[in-house]
Amino acid sequence: QFPEAWQIGTPDAIWEFAEPLPVKATGIMPYQYVTIETNLAESKWVQAIEVQPGNPEVVHHVIVTVDEADESATQAEDAEETNLWAAYVPGQAVWQYPDGFAKALPRNARLIFQMHYTPNGTATTDRTRIGVTYAKTPPQHEVRVRGILNHRIQIPPHASRHREDASLRLPVDATILGFLPHMHLRGTACQYSVLDRTGDPET
Repeated sequence: QFPEAWQIGTPDAIWEFAEPLPVKATGIMPYQYVTIETNLAESKWVQAIEVQPGNPEVVHHVIVTVDEADESATQAEDAEETNLWAAYVPGQAVWQYPDGFAKALPRNARLIFQMHYTPNGTATTDRTRIGVTYAKTPPQHEVRVRGILNHRIQIPPHASRHREDASLRLPVDATILGFLPHMHLRGTACQYSVLDRTGDPET
C-alpha cells in the first residue's frame, strides 16, 4: 500500500521534479539523474525526510544526494558512498530522526535524485517529490550516512548462499541509528558486526 498523505506530517518544505520524467513501456532503463535547486536562503537542520515517488508502479528506488557545487552524474553516483542524504525503496520512504539528531541541508544546496525505473509494460511518466521537516533546535548529533561497500563482488554461477564481506573503519565514536542493506533478488541474508578496540565482534 502506498499512502498518499505525508507520513512525516505537514512538511516545512517540498521539492518536486519540474517536469514529468518519461518511463518507457519495456526494456531496461539506465539510471536517470534529476537535479532540484533548493534555493534555501540559510542552512537548515532536518529532522525528517520523506521521498514520495510520483508513480510507485515503476519506481524501483530513489537515491538522493546533496551537492553544494556543480556535480556530474558520475560524481553523483560516487557520492552514494559518502553523501547519501535520503532514499526510497518500496516500504521505506521515511527517514525520521530522534530528538537531538538531525541532518544538515546547506544553504542553496542542490538535491540530486538517482532514479531507477523498472518498465512494467505501459509507457508512463513519473514526477517524484521530497518533503522535509526542520528541527526546532540545533541538534546535539549530526546524522551522516556511510556506505560499507565491496566493489569486487564476484558470485560464481549457480552458487548457493555465496558470501561477500566489506568493512568500514570509523574515525570517531558513533551511535548507529540503522542499516539499509539493498541486494535485489540475489541477496539471502545480511549481517553486521562491530569490531571494537578489544577485538571482540558484536553482531
